[in-house]
Order: sequence, then C-alpha cells, then structure tokens
Amino acid sequence: MKKLKKHNPKRLVVVGLILSLVILFCPPGFASSEECDSALARCSVDAMIAGLFGGPQSFLAYSAGCFLGYSWCLRYYVA
Repeated sequence: MKKLKKHNPKRLVVVGLILSLVILFCPPGFASSEECDSALARCSVDAMIAGLFGGPQSFLAYSAGCFLGYSWCLRYYVA
C-alpha cells in the first residue's frame, strides 16, 4: 500500500494566509457589498486564530466556512 505524503503544516498555514490576504485586499470592483466584505474579514481573522490554536486543519475548515458564508452573502443577502 502506498504511503500518503506528509503535508507540511507550515505550508498549509502560509497558503491559507495568502488566500485570506488576497480576499481581504481585493479591489473594490470584485466586492459588491461592504457588509459581506467586513463579515469575511472578521471571519478570516477568527480562522487565523483558530489555526494558531487548533492547527492547520482547523484553519482550513474554518476558512472554508468563511468562504461559503461570503458566497452566500453575495448571492442572497446583497441581491
């Protein structure tokens, strides 16, 4: 049986931080609502804190929820 590659937790955290920063500092043309942007920013900060205390798995799970909530906000709350 093949052994699974061991994931480097530092790499996962760095990728997550880069994705969060891209979303936080995206140009205003991409963002259609200030409420959704501020909610994503607050959720991303919470995800980073969860990643510091819970590890990269909790960061990725929490940030996935943030992005799902952001897409829901853009589709249903703003419209």
